[in-house]
Amino acid sequence: MRLIALLLCVLLLFGCAPVDTSSETPAPLLAPSTAPNQTADLIMPPSPTSAEPADEPLSVFDPSEYLLGYIGSSNTFDGRISGHAFLRNAEGTGYPARLYEANAVEDAIADGCAGVMVSENVAKTEIPKLVAAGCKVVAQGDAPGADISLYTDAADYSAEAARAMGEELIARNLRGGVLVMAQAADQAAEAFADSFSERYPQYSVHVQAVPLSEAERAEMIPELAGVYCMIPDAASTWVTTKDAVAKELTPSPTPRTSTPRPSPTPEGAEPTPVPTLAPHVAAGNIVIIATDYTAQNLELLADDDIFAIAARPYFDAAAQGMLLLDRLLRGVQAAERLRLNVPIIKKANISKYQSIVDEALAWMGGE
Repeated sequence: MRLIALLLCVLLLFGCAPVDTSSETPAPLLAPSTAPNQTADLIMPPSPTSAEPADEPLSVFDPSEYLLGYIGSSNTFDGRISGHAFLRNAEGTGYPARLYEANAVEDAIADGCAGVMVSENVAKTEIPKLVAAGCKVVAQGDAPGADISLYTDAADYSAEAARAMGEELIARNLRGGVLVMAQAADQAAEAFADSFSERYPQYSVHVQAVPLSEAERAEMIPELAGVYCMIPDAASTWVTTKDAVAKELTPSPTPRTSTPRPSPTPEGAEPTPVPTLAPHVAAGNIVIIATDYTAQNLELLADDDIFAIAARPYFDAAAQGMLLLDRLLRGVQAAERLRLNVPIIKKANISKYQSIVDEALAWMGGE
């Protein structure tokens, strides 16, 4: 019994000895309680704070804050077409826009235009005024000082008109000369003449810078195979004249009662060339190319009175000019000189230009 009691005492003594806890992970500290009976939260390390300031909000470009202007003549065909194109595209992109007459540059500056497009009939000396006022400037034609110039290449489109004329003369089996009606010292007219003569040496070509009377035109028609009218309103006068001459040359349906006696052929005389077509047929089929897609010229083309139209790009220039002003105001770079195409319109592709003219005249008035 004494032995059992002794063993129990030894076990009780060792069971009450303290435990070494030095190798255990210490428990996290507790935050002091801020309210009675509130469970303490764990103290967490503070989150790192950025030393960089918050990003500033990006500015948004608002077209409605920038007034644009088109400066040109409102009483001309090209002015109405260009003005309509400019306003239409400005409206579509959210810009307020106004039209100014060619002599109203100061008005555009006073109104605070941020960007302007100037037509070719605006004096180039006016452009520095616009630039000095802080305007972005897109100009039709070469204009020193403008941010961007839109130009046409006379040699390029004149060569295309020459090719169209020559191929049609051959297709119609016409022989004779080609007359170019142009303003005095017209670079495009000379370019046409040079290109045509090089490609089609079988035809003669002449540049006429002085308007002709009706009698002079009638006298020339039988000798001509084609006329290129670089003066926009000249095509209708040539159509009227060639139709009158063709009618006059048409043989009478009534048979002649007597036959004139032929005169002897002089010795050494060159044989008279046999015309490919009868004179009245040749006169009636003379190939006429007009310039500018005016309402009158489009009507002549639709009625087959003329063969084609050289379409100077008034609408395209103004529309593109407005979009270029948008790029300039947004700080986007663009080439200082941009070339515009001058397409040759034929009856097959008349509808596009007819719709442009119809809409422009509805907006702007005029003919």
